[in-house]
Order: sequence, then C-alpha cells, then structure tokens
Amino acid sequence: MIFKLVKFVKRHWFWLIIILFFILAFRFFLTPYFWHFHDEMQPIWFYEWAKSFKTGQFPVRWAPDLVWSLGYPLFTFIYPLPYYIGGLLHLSGLSLISSFKLYIFAVQLIGLIFFNLTLFIFKKPKKIHEYLFFLAVNLIFLAFPYRALDTYVRGALGEIALYFSIPFWFYSFFSYQKLQQRKYLYLIGLAYGLVILSHNIGAYLFIPILLSLSLIWPVSSLTKAGYLKIKLKQSFLPLFLGLFLTAFFWLPALVEKNLMVDNPIFNVADHFPFIKQLIWSAWGYGASHWGPFDDLSFQLGLASWLALVSAGLFFAYLVVYKKTKLKKLTLPAFFLVTIITAFYLLNIRSLWLWQILPLMNYFQFPWRLLIILNFFIPLFYFFVFKNIKSSRLFTAVNLIIIILSISQILMFFKPNKLVKLNDQYFFDRYLPTGSRYFHNSEEYLRLPKKANRPDQVYPQVESQNPNTLINIKARQFNQLVFSVVNTAPETITIRRLFFPSWQIKDNGQPIAYAKAADSRLKLSLPPGQHSIFVTLHQTLIEKLANLISLISLASLTYLILIPLLERYPIYRSRSGIKNKKTYN
Repeated sequence: MIFKLVKFVKRHWFWLIIILFFILAFRFFLTPYFWHFHDEMQPIWFYEWAKSFKTGQFPVRWAPDLVWSLGYPLFTFIYPLPYYIGGLLHLSGLSLISSFKLYIFAVQLIGLIFFNLTLFIFKKPKKIHEYLFFLAVNLIFLAFPYRALDTYVRGALGEIALYFSIPFWFYSFFSYQKLQQRKYLYLIGLAYGLVILSHNIGAYLFIPILLSLSLIWPVSSLTKAGYLKIKLKQSFLPLFLGLFLTAFFWLPALVEKNLMVDNPIFNVADHFPFIKQLIWSAWGYGASHWGPFDDLSFQLGLASWLALVSAGLFFAYLVVYKKTKLKKLTLPAFFLVTIITAFYLLNIRSLWLWQILPLMNYFQFPWRLLIILNFFIPLFYFFVFKNIKSSRLFTAVNLIIIILSISQILMFFKPNKLVKLNDQYFFDRYLPTGSRYFHNSEEYLRLPKKANRPDQVYPQVESQNPNTLINIKARQFNQLVFSVVNTAPETITIRRLFFPSWQIKDNGQPIAYAKAADSRLKLSLPPGQHSIFVTLHQTLIEKLANLISLISLASLTYLILIPLLERYPIYRSRSGIKNKKTYN
C-alpha cells in the first residue's frame, strides 16, 4: 500500500503541488465556518431553482418566492449554469451553505485542471526550471486578486463559472488544433455553450475574443484555398452549435426582456478604476464608489505585474532585436493586444467607446474587465517564455513570482470575518416569510413595464366583494386551482406576477387577464359559479427555444457517440459498416 502511494506521488507530484496551492487559496471552504459577502441572495436562488424543479419546471425559469411571493422569471434572464449546479447540489441533500461552498470550490478546481491541460498541449515540463515556470504560470492565474474579490468579497457565482468554462474552451480549441479530431470540434461548441450559460456579461465579453482567436490562429497553416474552410469549420460551426445548444436561455431572454423595465442600476462612468488602483489599492470588503477611494481593491497583484512587464520586455526583444516574425508569435501577440485593449477599456478615457457600443451599459462596473487580465496575463507569460532555455535570471523571475503569488494568496484569499451561519440566516432575509425580508426589497430585480413593486405578501386569491365565496383547492406556484361563487360582477386578484407565461381557464375555457396596480394578475368574472385554473406555461418563444436546444443536444450527442461506437466491431457489424476507417 505504501509502495503504491509513493509511486503515485512520484508520478503525479506536480499535480499534487498545484492542488495543494489551490487548497491553500480556498482553505476556508473546507471549514465549518462561513462569511458575509455582497451577493448574499445567491444561496436562496439555489433554493428557488430546486423548489421550481421539484414542481416539474424544466427548463427552470421562475423563482416562486421572489417579489413578495408573486414569483419572478429570474432564470429566464439571469445566467442559469450556477443555479443548475447549485440547485442540483441542494436537491442531493446538501445545505444551501454547503452547496454554495462546493459549487465555488469544485468549479474553480476543475477550471484549474483544464487550464493546465491546455498548457500541456504545448509543452510538458521535464526539468526543474520548467516545473518552476509552470508553477509560476499556475500561480499567476490562481492568485490573481480579482479571483479573490469574486470569491470572498462579491460571491459572484456567474463570473466564478467562467473560471471553468473559459479554460475548457481553450483546452477544446487547442486540442482540436493539435489533433484535428472532430470530437474536440464539438467540445468547442459545448464550451461556447457553457460560456453563454456561465455569465451574461462574461459571454458578451469573451465570445468576441475567443472567436477572434479561432479566426487568426494558426496563421501559418492558412492559405487562400483553405482559409474559408478553416474559418467556417473551426470558428463558426462550434459557435453556432453553442448558440443552438443554449437557445433555451438566450433566445427567450432577448425577446422577453422587452417586457421588462430596462434600467441599469449603476452608472458605468462612476466605476472606472484609477491607474494607481490597478497597481496597488488597499484590500477591502465594501462597495465600489466614484473616485479612487473604493472600499474594495482592483489591483492586479505584484506577481501579475512582474509577469506582464518581464514578458512584455522579452516579447519586444524577440521582435526588435531577434527580428522574430510576428507570424511565429501569433498567440503571445494576440494575448498582448487583448491585454492592452482591456487596459484601455478599464480607463475612463474609453468612456466614449462604452457609450457607443451596444449593451455596454449592462456591465455597470468597468472593473469587471479585470477577469480578462486574470486569464490573459498568465497565458501571455506562458507563450512568450515557453521555449526559453534555462537561465538564472529566468529562474529567479519565476521564483519571485511564486513567492509573490503565495503572499497574495495569504493576504487576499480570505473572508473578512468567519462566522457561524446556517440556512435559516438566508431564509430570514431573502424569503418573504422571513423576519428581515422587508429590509431586502429586491430593488435589483427589474419588474415588468408599468408595474409597481408590492410591499407585502398578499393572499393567494383576493376579491373585492366580501360576499364572494372563494375556495382554494390547490396552491402550487405553477398550478393554482380555486372556485369562485359570486352574485355580482367581480374582480379577482391573484398572487402571481403579471407575465405572459400564465394561462387562466374558467370552467375549462381560457379567459383573459390583466395587470393590477400592484403587478398581480387581475381577472373580471361575471356572476355565477367559476372553477379557475391558473397554470404556468412556456411561452411560444420559450417552446421554440427549447426545441432548438433539444435538437442541438441530440445532434451533438449523435456526432460525439457515433464516431466512438464505430470503433467497436459489434456496432459495425450490426450497422452494416464494412471496411470503413473509423474517425474521431
């Protein structure tokens, strides 16, 4: 047993070191304690997803307890991947806090693994100076302060999902470039889909960058005859596949957002980081303000600055002194241009560009672009130095980067204060039945147009006439059944948020409904006996989007499985395939 353990450690020691540094950065996720963070409603959204899923909603679109129990089409508009993962973790029996911790820990660990698998495509370390180099690249990526900001200060689950989906895209893309196997082409499409589902703004930010990379690399293999083929195959086909796979989310969100009030809460112009804040700013756990005195830090970290400056100088040396053709430096040049562009967009002098580009106001915080630097600074450093031979100066730089990165992990990757919390803390604050819900009025949720936010939990069904008899028979959020007996014309108000997803039937016949002043459903009934069925339905655009995604998923499954099955003689004989070469 001990011999096997020693053999395992000897074979995988580098992976073990990387994982140990990862555990150091996320050590507090392995304790029974928790902490306060900005987006504390997120665990409750796990609960809301799980609650809707148990009632048969799929895809899950509504959170039944939000907006004072009127319900809200939250997962129609917000990036769904974190809540599908977190909701399923909660359904498996984990508490909300444990689901939250495990989601953040597992997603980033898997992302780090794919990040390394991407590096190994280009180079595998064999000598000690190469291992130091790889460790330095890993720590630049892992110990970037903005990652700590997302994890311990903001609790930004969508941006955290990008720490998995972006490395997975790089791994799939470069694997396809190296091996030219079709399964990786399809995995690129899946990766695009995961990016789209990870974060709305992140997808808008990264997809143009990833698409541009797929169009320009590898430049050396492009010819006039093959350019169009390569462009369509390696660039647009996976992108379209990713879009079709995720149509169930983005297509209804784009169409139905016109039903909602469009009012970004924060002004982009107030949240540009100052240059000195990017170099150094005091670490904090508060909010972003106008000016240079924010209560949270936007610094890149000394390790990142050392990596960026040293890689930039060596890149200039290769171009100016060594006369290396940019054609051979395609990847580092691309990453450098992306980094420079990100720096420009982080500066308030680019405000004019933010004002003319579509949808940029949804970013609200320009400092979100720091996540680009989190990915591209370590990649730029890697591709500039990956072929360099051992030298004392290079080894010294890597050692300093490693030391600085470890110090960043110890200083920044920690919560403000460890506390003992349980799920009831979130129920009290973010469910209408909670004692402190009134202080968390969900002003960040955009209501339907011309709607007013309620300030109390209304009855399930309410009538204007006290003589009207109402008997509720079923009160599930997605299926409310009640009877009404009224002797005069009556207006009934139902505790559901006005939206076209609802269908109401009276004695089996569809009837129209309107919007009450407080955003509830309102229907007018003539005198008589009524059997009312209020059911939640997918809208026409939602059904169409679901169909597109379902067909795309079935096609992707077929494209991946059939080439694999054709390798086996049993399948080949039953399918009548003879003397046909298998393909990947």
